[in-house]
Amino acid sequence: MRIAVTLFMLFLFRLGISQAPPDTVYHLPGAVVKGDRFSLLPAGSLSDSLSLSRAKKYGLSLAGVLSENTSVFLREYGPAGLALASVRGTGAQQMAILWNGLNIQSPMNGQKDLRLLPAFFFEDAEMVYGSSAGLAGSGAIGGTLRLSTAMAALRGWKSDVTLAGGSFGMRAGGVSLSYGEAHYRGKISLYASRSRNDYPFLNTARNPPLADRLTHARLQQQGLQYQSTIQGKKSALDIHYMHLSSDRQLPPGIFESASQKSQQDAGNYVKLGWKRGGKDHYWHINAGWIAEKINYNDTSLNLYARNRSRSLVFQPDYSLTLNAKWMMRAGFFLRYDRAQLDPLSEDVDRHEEALLVSWVYTPDKKSMIHLNLRQGRSSQGIHPFIPTLAASRAFGKWTLKGKVSRHYREPTLNDLYWQPGGNPQLKPERGWAADLTLLFECSSDRHLLSGTFSAYANAMLDQIVWQPADGGIWQPDNIAKSYARGLEWQVQAASLKGPVRFRARAGLAFTRALRDRWSNELQMAFVPRWTGHARIEAAYRHWTLSYSHRFSGVRYSDNSNSYPIEAFDLGEMECARTFETGKTRMNAYARLSNVWNESYRVMPAYFMPPIAFYTGIYLHF
Repeated sequence: MRIAVTLFMLFLFRLGISQAPPDTVYHLPGAVVKGDRFSLLPAGSLSDSLSLSRAKKYGLSLAGVLSENTSVFLREYGPAGLALASVRGTGAQQMAILWNGLNIQSPMNGQKDLRLLPAFFFEDAEMVYGSSAGLAGSGAIGGTLRLSTAMAALRGWKSDVTLAGGSFGMRAGGVSLSYGEAHYRGKISLYASRSRNDYPFLNTARNPPLADRLTHARLQQQGLQYQSTIQGKKSALDIHYMHLSSDRQLPPGIFESASQKSQQDAGNYVKLGWKRGGKDHYWHINAGWIAEKINYNDTSLNLYARNRSRSLVFQPDYSLTLNAKWMMRAGFFLRYDRAQLDPLSEDVDRHEEALLVSWVYTPDKKSMIHLNLRQGRSSQGIHPFIPTLAASRAFGKWTLKGKVSRHYREPTLNDLYWQPGGNPQLKPERGWAADLTLLFECSSDRHLLSGTFSAYANAMLDQIVWQPADGGIWQPDNIAKSYARGLEWQVQAASLKGPVRFRARAGLAFTRALRDRWSNELQMAFVPRWTGHARIEAAYRHWTLSYSHRFSGVRYSDNSNSYPIEAFDLGEMECARTFETGKTRMNAYARLSNVWNESYRVMPAYFMPPIAFYTGIYLHF
């Protein structure tokens, strides 16, 4: 089947060899519409373009990228455990993660561990806040993380190498090799890391506080990525492949004496894309295959769980520019998931189909209005009708953006079929969201100042919650309602010329996440009311010195707010030196994390690392 699909895509590519450039861009006043449906995700919404340069140098994962660049709260279950994003008061299952346009959230549990996604593999990353279910589909409620491995045009050979090491047995390394010419470009990347995570910590949950050391927390991961693009005069075919695998020990919580738990994760991700552009129309077709496995072991209980999933995705889009002010886009979404869930003897599956239509209207160079309509169905029945209306208007240095959208989330395969407890009668979660964003930017050849302010509200009905049922068995049901509202601020400033150059940025987020009703005074579990981040950087010639800070307010481990988890402040310092010789560029750095040696927890059972030292080099030639 996969061979047939590949041959069909190659046939389409061959048909498209003609006259126009492959990356046809439609310049409508006030907007540039290019590529597939996801190019419209930021319309009307707050979005952050995430810098990957430092994370690639450090050998960090996307968990580190989000914590460094945004006020998104990460639920980290220790240094080797899960790292799950909580965006605008929602959970990890209410967020879409798009890898080259494919949603790679697991169909089994509906989430993706960001710790297992190395930043070294990605060229671009963007965090889009708010509901985007009309374009990104199921789960795009709190936000959508867009990841791209698409390469910029290049000629000849290029290579990148990163080597990093530091405290508690941390070692990481990656190498990539790229080649490009007029009609072809390709890249292959390898990455590996390991850490013992055997650090000391002060267990302040004890009275009096007790000095302790983390055990059974080794993490090892590796990955391979390949990408290539073949371009004709009118068409382009791109191929992306990513393999990720990890083996980790799951450490004991602070109330456990020891742990014999471990987990092995592996995933293979394939995406084929074909595009063909004309003067006033554009075809873009994505096809994907995803295979994942999760093996969980607890030898103390003689427990061994083996779970597998496979997914097929097909997403065709057609765009038509009607005139200088109107553009229309239509597309389909087809997905089939099949999984083996231990201890079920037979595989379980589901399918999902959807039709979506978009209109983009740009009455002048300063305004844009986007309307998107989506209707779908799945094995569980008809989805809610999903309309989205987004608009933006520029006023000199100011821009006002707004969006109103319905959203939904399909039950996961675990929700439907897990034994014991799965509930095949579950309905999709559904709700509405709205946000309003004000942006400001003032720049010159020497200085830059920009800022954003955003307000949002989100209501979710039929929320799926697991709770005890008859016989002590936990079972999911559509019983809960949740509401979130909040404010977000960001500001950036830079001095771009002179012997000493400065850059600074800061962000602050206030979130009220409530269960059952808007007037509820109790904060939802594991959602801080306040989060923030800041960074200041000074550069002189080839030297750079920076300080970063991250803050999280008090969280609660229960919805009754009876068990608080203490707030924490984290600082990080870095000193870096750049060396250039011919076409070779090398960056050497040293950094201190948790410089104030804060004893802190993100989740209640796990204390995080104390002050630690890391160093490394990054080569580009």
